[in-house]
This record gives sequence, structure tokens and C-alpha cells, in this order.
Amino acid sequence: MSKGSANQVPQATYKNAPKLSAILTRAATRMKKSLPSKFSEPRPPLTISSKEDYRPSSISSFLTRLSTFKLATYSNKPPAIDPVAASKCGWVNDGKDRLVCGVCSSSWVLASKEGMSRDAANALIEKQKTQLVDAHKPGCPWRMKQCDASIYRIPLQSPSVLLRDIKANATSFDSLLDDVEIKHPLTSNQLTSLQSTIKLYTLSLSATVSPTQTEPPSSSTPSAISEEPSEKTILVSLFGWSLAPAAERPALTRGSTWAPQMPPRSRESSVVPRQSPNWLSVGLSTTLAPLKRDSDTLLQCSLCQRRIGLWTFGLRPESSTSSRAPTQRSFDLLKEHRSYCPYVVRSTVIPTLSPQTHLMRQTNLVGGSEGALEGWRAVVTVVLRYGMAQRSHLTSGRRPSETHEAGEGEREVVDGGIEAMVEGVKARGGKDLLKYVRGLLG
Repeated sequence: MSKGSANQVPQATYKNAPKLSAILTRAATRMKKSLPSKFSEPRPPLTISSKEDYRPSSISSFLTRLSTFKLATYSNKPPAIDPVAASKCGWVNDGKDRLVCGVCSSSWVLASKEGMSRDAANALIEKQKTQLVDAHKPGCPWRMKQCDASIYRIPLQSPSVLLRDIKANATSFDSLLDDVEIKHPLTSNQLTSLQSTIKLYTLSLSATVSPTQTEPPSSSTPSAISEEPSEKTILVSLFGWSLAPAAERPALTRGSTWAPQMPPRSRESSVVPRQSPNWLSVGLSTTLAPLKRDSDTLLQCSLCQRRIGLWTFGLRPESSTSSRAPTQRSFDLLKEHRSYCPYVVRSTVIPTLSPQTHLMRQTNLVGGSEGALEGWRAVVTVVLRYGMAQRSHLTSGRRPSETHEAGEGEREVVDGGIEAMVEGVKARGGKDLLKYVRGLLG
């Protein structure tokens, strides 16, 4: 019997056995209907050019990939394979533990380590860490070069610019946080220094606007001090929280996923990622008009994509049969960030002064973590640096307005403050400086 006739046997059999053909057809139909039920309902795919997706040095592109990782689809991962590590290697999250490359269209699912011994789980994690690079198709640029280790950090500005952005963001909260209880890791000495620095910054601005005014404004004189944001709003802004724009406040639903435009697959992607934030000191420069608090007011961190509703921190009345007072959940400014957020992990290097140019510059170190601090510590350090410089100028007989100039004046704030501080130490000894530094460190 020839090969051709052998291939025709099943077709002839089906013609002679119509019942068998009907059974097979029904079975195939049932299988097709059952497959979609295991996954979420299909959603319109996101349209984004995959050709533009390979930008390993682009912070906005990195944050776009990071925004696709949801708690419902990618959680409980060690740092070696967490959302930050995967995003640095060019992956987006599309489904439960599923990673997709928008450049080479490669995809794979991370196996669970549930039920494994510790050694077996560690071996699996090491293999998956290697796969973050090797799982890309041959020729994919992500196999050759990934994002720099220091791409996910807080890009600190000069002290006065950072203070300006913090205050502008704090003003947008208005009275939204009046009945919200907050928690933070700052010591009382740090809080006192922060309050003093804010006052010095406000005084410096007033002196800049009115250069002929040599005395501080009296309490009876209308001034910007009465309109200053509260300590609570300053702290919320200091730790990287800002109001989510109204257009980004949809009804809270189960976390969903996203994938770049690529060849059709059996499953479609879902959520469009939020627009990449302006790269201020991310999360601090969002300047919004004050809003009236309502039931859908959201705070967000533009770095870790964490969003949280203010209504969760309101008073919770007890049942009518309970004699206890209503309870209230505190807003922990640090712990509400995701575990991999730069505000939480040691990822930010404090800018140094170049002896040649006297410019503040961000130190880029190989490995990206040597000498790094938690983001919130770095922000506090830079902010208090402004206060230290201003106090030094005041004690040396200089007006704050002389150091609050754009460009060249901003560099003189820090550099001149260090010079004055050194002269003061020589004249009075180092005890005062040592006491001040100990206070900052808690």
C-alpha cells in the first residue's frame, strides 16, 4: 500500500462511520469552549510600538514595564526575580507569573517553588534569574544589554529645588489629610530640624521677593507663613506620595495585566499602564489643585506604582453592641510602599560636590548599591543639607536671599555653607557640629 493511500484511510473511515465523526467533532468543540474559561475574559490589547521598547537607559520605559506587574499576577518573588529585576531585563507581566518580551515576543512562565525544599527552591530561583536574560530569543538586544543597576532610584535634585517640589506637592493635599493619622520613621530631632529647614526656606523666599526687607515679617503682617502646608502634608510629600490625577481613579478592581503590541497569541492583554510621571524627584513634583476629599481620593507613589485610597484610613465604627471607641488605621508613610520601592530599599546615592566645578552631581557607581541609602533617608539628608547651609550663612552674617539665586546662587548655598561651617568649627570647636550631626542621625 502506498503512503498516499495510507493517508486517505482515516478520511474513508470517517465517511463510513458518521457517528464516530460526530463524536470527535463534539469533543473538539467542548475542548475549545472549556479553554477560555480558565483565563480572564479577553480585553482589548494595548497598542504600543515594540520597536521603541528597547531603551535600556530610558527611565520612563522602565517604569512602563514595571507598571504591568500586579499583586494578583506577580507576587511573593525574591529580589533576584522580582518585578524590578524582570523589568530591568526587558520583561512585562502578562498573566499569572508569565513574562513577555515586547521586542522578541518571547514568553515564559515562572514555576512555583511551593512544596520544594530550601535547597531546591534556591536552585530554582538561580535558574530563573539566569532565564531573565537567556529566555530572550537569539538576536534580541535584551540578551546583550540590560538596564543599568542604578536606573531605579530617586534622582535627587539640589536642596532648594527638592524643597520647592516637596512644598508644592504638599500644598495639593490641602485639608484631605486632616483626619488621617500617619506614622513615619523620623526621630524627634529630625522632625525639629525639618521644621526649621522649612521655615528657613520660606524666609529665604520672602527675602528674595522683597530684597529691601531686612527684618523677618511680624506676626501681624500677612505672609506666606500662615498659608504654609502642615507638617503632616510635608511628611506625606517627603516620603514620595502624591495625589493620583482624577483621570487615573477608576473603580478598584482585581489586578490585571498588560503586554506590548506583538503577534497575536491565544490570550489577550488587558490594562493600559499609567502615563510615565515627570521625572522630578519622582512623586514629589506632581502639582495639583487642592481637591475636596471624597470617597475615591487616591494617593500614589510614581516609583513603585503603589496606589492607596484615603478612605481606608478613616474612622471605623464598631458594632452597636460594642462599647469600644471607633478604631482608625494609621497611614504608614514608609511601609505602604512596595517592598522594592527606592524609598524603602538602599538604592539612592546622595549627590556629592565636584571640587572642580562645585556642582552637585549624582555619583554613578559600578553595581549601583555601594554607599547607597534608603530613598527616604537620602531625601531627608539633602533637605536638611539646605537648612545647615542656610544656618551657616546666617551665622556668618549673610542674608538668606544672597544664597537663593537660580543657577549659580543655588550652588553657593551648599558650597558656601560648608566654608562657613568649617570657619565656625575652627572658631568654636567641633562639639556643636558633632551634637548637630548626632541629632540628624537619631
